[in-house]
Amino acid sequence: IRGAQFKPNGAQVLLLIDGRPVREDLEGGIVSETLESFPVNAIERIEVIKGPGSVLYGSGAVAGVINVITEKADKNEVTVAGLGGEKGAFDTMAKAKVKNGDFNMLLAGKYHEKPDWNTPYDYKDASGNLVRTQMTFPDKGPGSFVDMNYKNLRLIASYNKWQNAFFIPDIQAFGPVTSEKRFANLGYEGLKVNDLWRMDFNTTYSGSDFD
Repeated sequence: IRGAQFKPNGAQVLLLIDGRPVREDLEGGIVSETLESFPVNAIERIEVIKGPGSVLYGSGAVAGVINVITEKADKNEVTVAGLGGEKGAFDTMAKAKVKNGDFNMLLAGKYHEKPDWNTPYDYKDASGNLVRTQMTFPDKGPGSFVDMNYKNLRLIASYNKWQNAFFIPDIQAFGPVTSEKRFANLGYEGLKVNDLWRMDFNTTYSGSDFD
């Protein structure tokens, strides 16, 4: 955003889900598993706010903010979709909406698997000789999202996992890598103190695993 890419992990752009920050514990900005595996069938729209936003949104919003806004469970509904491609690639998605009086719930999930990327990788060994090895990059993972509302109380949560590969040329290291992201937010919105003052309360959990 606006040419700002100060770190390779994109830590200057803050990702929000329904207005709540999806933070990452290791370096502050790695959200690859969420971008790859979040169930897009649950998304209503995506808002991009360019420019510094840390005053309103906290740390990580130096260059901008991306807010993923999910659908509302305004009726009872179940949908399933699937996509297929060459070399065994596929993407499956399912979504369920439940509405009963003041209670509504949205459940969504997906699993995608793209073709493995087989590519040669060249590096120099300790003697300075050029060595070529074949590397295989997987690209697959599951994602899920849940949104439960009862009157002014709301719980949202997501789990995303992505399997890929890494390589570090300086030490000739390469192999599979798995990253996981767990996110949850419990909030109470719209506590009216007076005509000019309304209060919202939120507690957010975010956890990351990088194997």
